[in-house]
Order: sequence, then C-alpha cells, then structure tokens
Amino acid sequence: MWHPAAWIMWLAVAVSCGGSKPMCTQRQSSTCACPSGANGAQVCSNGAFGPCTCSAPVETRTSLAEDEGATAVVVSPVDKSSSVSIALVMNAWEMWIGNDKEVPELKADDPMRFPGILIDLRAALDKNRMSSGPPGSLGMVITFGDKPVIRVPMGPLANITGKSLGSQKDYFGETGVELVSGLRLALSELAKVQTARRVLIVVCDGNDTNNDAAMAELAKLKKKAAQLDVQTFAIVYKAPLSADPNILPAMIPDTTVITSGRDVDSAVAAIVAKIK
Repeated sequence: MWHPAAWIMWLAVAVSCGGSKPMCTQRQSSTCACPSGANGAQVCSNGAFGPCTCSAPVETRTSLAEDEGATAVVVSPVDKSSSVSIALVMNAWEMWIGNDKEVPELKADDPMRFPGILIDLRAALDKNRMSSGPPGSLGMVITFGDKPVIRVPMGPLANITGKSLGSQKDYFGETGVELVSGLRLALSELAKVQTARRVLIVVCDGNDTNNDAAMAELAKLKKKAAQLDVQTFAIVYKAPLSADPNILPAMIPDTTVITSGRDVDSAVAAIVAKIK
C-alpha cells in the first residue's frame, strides 16, 4: 500500500520538470532533502510545498496502559443540578496525530515518520480523570479530517478515556482539517443535551482547510456557543509540519498553545480544574 506521500512525490517531480511550482493537495506531505543528507518532509499549502522540515530522532515513550471502555448509553434522567456535558473535538491529520509508534506500515527509517500529540493526549486524559464528573454527566468525541466524524457518541462521561481516542493507526492517511465543520457538529450535539452545563474542548493545530473563510464562520460559532451557554476551551499543538497561523481564538479566547506533546498534560489539567 502506498503512503499518501508517495504519489505526491511523483506529481511534484513531474511538474517541476516542466519548470513551474509543484501543484499539490492542501495538507498533503512529501519527502525532501535535509542538510544532513537524510530525508525530511514538507507540507502542501496553497498549492505549493513549503520548507523542508527535518525530524529529530524519535524518543522512546512509555506505553499507555489501556482502561476498559464502556458502551455509549445516554443516561436518563439527568441530575440537572450539577451534571456536565463535554464535547471533545480533535484534529485527525496524520502528521499532527503522529505515526511514529503505532503504524506498522511505516518502517523505523521512513522519512515520513513523525511523532505527534495522540499518545501524550491519551495519557493526559486518563491522568487528569477527564472521564470523571457529577452523576448524569455526559461526553462525546468528534474528530475532523476531510469531514467531522463522531468517534464516541454522546453517552456517559466515563466513556471519554485515552483509549476512546484510538491509536495512530486509526488516523493513518488522514489529511484534511475541516475545523469549522467539526465545531459546528459539536455545538449541534451539545444543543441536544439537558445537563446543567455544556463544555466544548478543542485540540488541534489552529488551522482550517480554508483559514480565510473559516475566520468569519468561527465568529458565528462563537455567538452560537454563547447562546447555548457552552463553555469553550482549546489546546493548540503546533506539530513540525503545522502551518503558523492560529485562527481558533476567533471563537475560543481561552486557547493554550503548546509546542511539545509533553505539554498537553498541564494544559488538560488546567481545563479539567476550570470545569470542576
């Protein structure tokens, strides 16, 4: 099976021979040459590949102990006096999620092998007990790539564990960043629940497939969240191949920007403290 970067590499070479900039699909990745002689990677932005990014050696990380999952069943009746509903929305882009530990298709020396946030995020959810809450509390997980997907339906908050986010393998080949669509779906789902509080938590790299158009949409979603009395939080992790802009504050002022997966633990801890 070809890695998504393989055919892009072929396309880039074919176009460059014609004397023009390589055309590519937004957020697709391709190999490139590093100063050390090793191969690196570059990401497509606005139809052209960006600068070459050279990955540092991947460090060994402690494997995450998996907790037993639970069947998603909506709790009824709900304790309206203290219950909370949490919608966790997460980017599904492979190069942001990471593919260095749990993708057998990639060999150890593959230049398209990059660490990401998923493994650290799973550990942070469990360590900070994101799945605990007052009786009747609910939770769900939405991921967004080329389109938003409900990974964990709205059900008992106990379902929202590290294991519920899946493995790096689950996101292998994902390239889209339909941030606005993911947020719109989350607010729609939160509007259906009857708990005392509603919370939206977004973890992404701060970009949408079309940042210019997304800015206006985020402003609209900010108003909708206020109308629904949804408390909003965000963690923006800039992966090695992420673009620089961060448009999320247009909707969520309470946005924490991190540059290392290891920083996600403290970011999650701060959000959990504010919620509880």
